Amino acid sequence: GLPVISIAILFWGLLVSHRIAGPVYRLEKDLEKIEKGDLSLRIRIRKKDELGSIVEAINRVLDKIQGKARQV
Repeated sequence: GLPVISIAILFWGLLVSHRIAGPVYRLEKDLEKIEKGDLSLRIRIRKKDELGSIVEAINRVLDKIQGKARQV
């Protein structure tokens, strides 16, 4: 019984860590592209959680930056 439970807990832990780390990794990669000058990029996220609200805020900032750049 114990080996089966241990394997199940390990599998669950990997699944949960992937669901958390995956979106953070994609956000980091998109931010690197923006840092290099791609201000037209908009970050997309699948969930509406804390990370989703951060992404929405970043996209709003990018919209404002692009709007000011067009006015100049």
